[in-house]
Amino acid sequence: MGDSPGLLGLLGRRGGPAARTPTVLACAQRAGYVPEGTHRARTVHHGSRRDAWIAALLPQDLGRAPSVPYPGGPAR
Repeated sequence: MGDSPGLLGLLGRRGGPAARTPTVLACAQRAGYVPEGTHRARTVHHGSRRDAWIAALLPQDLGRAPSVPYPGGPAR
């Protein structure tokens, strides 16, 4: 997800046994990533479409100034 300078994104598959244990999303949240939503039918796993979650980490989330101004963004 390197389409925007200063933005780090994660995309992970929803569902399956791992969804019932501490997940990558939970680890990402502890690291400061903010969940942004679900991409429906985003990935293919074993021949079938699966939903995926997306989370992002902005420079502001780490107390840093963004490389490009983001006036509409949340104040953190």
